[in-house]
Amino acid sequence: MTKYSVFISYRRTGFDTANLIAEKLRFMGYSVFFDVESLRGGKFNEQLFQVIDSCTDMVLVLPKDALNRCADKDDWVRKEVMYAMLKQKNIVPVMLNDFDWPNPMPSGMEDLKDYQAVPASDRNTFDLAMQRLASYLKAPHRRRIMLTRVMGIVAVVLALLGILFGVLRLSSLPACKKAANEMCYNVGLVYQIYEKSEQMQTEWQQYQQSITIAQTTQRKQGLKEDMAEQIRHWQTDIAQLRAEIRPETDYTALEAMLLASRGLLTIELACEQPYIESLCDDIDTACVHMRRTISGEYYNSYSERMIQLDFAMLLHSLNAYYYAYLSELSHLPSSTREMHQVLSSTWRLFPTESDNQPAHYYDDKMQREFDKLDQMIKEYEVFLVQQESDLGEMEQQLDNIQVQLDSMVVK
Repeated sequence: MTKYSVFISYRRTGFDTANLIAEKLRFMGYSVFFDVESLRGGKFNEQLFQVIDSCTDMVLVLPKDALNRCADKDDWVRKEVMYAMLKQKNIVPVMLNDFDWPNPMPSGMEDLKDYQAVPASDRNTFDLAMQRLASYLKAPHRRRIMLTRVMGIVAVVLALLGILFGVLRLSSLPACKKAANEMCYNVGLVYQIYEKSEQMQTEWQQYQQSITIAQTTQRKQGLKEDMAEQIRHWQTDIAQLRAEIRPETDYTALEAMLLASRGLLTIELACEQPYIESLCDDIDTACVHMRRTISGEYYNSYSERMIQLDFAMLLHSLNAYYYAYLSELSHLPSSTREMHQVLSSTWRLFPTESDNQPAHYYDDKMQREFDKLDQMIKEYEVFLVQQESDLGEMEQQLDNIQVQLDSMVVK
């Protein structure tokens, strides 16, 4: 089982904001478990508890009335929180718009009000709220593969102090080929995610066009059922991709030293598996949004933009990963890149780049993708806040209509 440091607990009504918080924390470098409704209930409860056991922190996302159902001992949020409290995990409640602590609190959960909480109801201060949330977390801050270049410089300096440096570099060829092949395998998996994303986006656009011109209710219902079935197939494909993610490669102390002499740290290579997991989480989230749009849980005026943002953010994450891969590959001798030379010609969706540029060239390209991704996340925040505001106005209008209807009945 993949090791995580932060567990996100949420209500279905707070799914979108919880997903945004998960993305923010991953962007900061935390290993985040966000189940996108895939594990809750039934025989999977033990797996959830195992994940909580492995985590240092729980982030509890609290939309309006989030704790009202916790009086029910079978409620899943209650189970997750009570288990985390039992295991003395660090719980950080994140209070969204209109959330109030119930009075009285659900039995056994009274101490929850004493934990350090983060108000996150104002879109203008959401980034500050996320920084405050990070300051409350106890899990170690693990930087992503793309953000650890300074350590590489230190490793190279240490390697330069070694005797017979040239001999070391020559001796490093087998370790370099091992690392190059392992990185290439991982990029192959990421490319499959890229292909799946492109397929999903194309078929979703075709579905939207077909549903728009459909003339009968029966035809529209048939299109919805077909698309719902297609989404289930996609989620099965994603689960199969997850199963193909290899465990972290073991390197001997000698291999690690030889790779360091080339400027490549094994600690950077160890970050690849969690990052691929996060890409699977992102594409899984897009499936959830599409499924909810089909079922009518989302308003059409919002759902399309939300799904567009899902795919746009995933695209920048995929491109950033590829640039990071080329940066790491640039440290290795060209003679060890045979697998890359064979497979890279088939990766038509990745940015077109040669593999003979210096590392800083790819690092600059990667940072541009991260900058775009950061802008997308901010747009996502604004979108969610606007959505909550509009839904609140609609609820108020419905309440007013109900009052008018009640007064007419009385007359």
